[in-house]
Amino acid sequence: MAFTQKAFELAQYLAEELALRTGLASATGFEADQSPFVQLGSGAIGAAGAYIRVKPLSSLFTNIVGHTQDVFTPHVIQVCFEAPVAALGVITDVTTLAQKAQILTPLLAKGTRVEVYENANGVAPAAATLVAGNLKTSIEPTLQYPMVSNQ
Repeated sequence: MAFTQKAFELAQYLAEELALRTGLASATGFEADQSPFVQLGSGAIGAAGAYIRVKPLSSLFTNIVGHTQDVFTPHVIQVCFEAPVAALGVITDVTTLAQKAQILTPLLAKGTRVEVYENANGVAPAAATLVAGNLKTSIEPTLQYPMVSNQ
């Protein structure tokens, strides 16, 4: 996936917005494929936070020269949380439901598809945890016209 200005701007906005909403530290960077990401919280095992990646949806097409087609829209925001701790019949959330709501609210407001992942407890959210086996739900911005709000 190539870098897009839209993905970069969304990541910068989310880093600032989420730091203000949650009070958790946020850091931005780029993955090997140039997709921007936001690390919310310390990124340590057992600490509240999330890993958020913003990227354009894959394109199956090429441009006239044969290179990967420039993709302007639509984009997807992928967010990963660490699973709750279950010990002695008591379930304790690493990232509380209130914190997850604070994190998901600005993600859903941007008009992109949002994919929510949850990895195993004891594994910090990171790029490697954004895999199909950890996908919990995919939220489209609008059910009637799913592509309209992505533009």
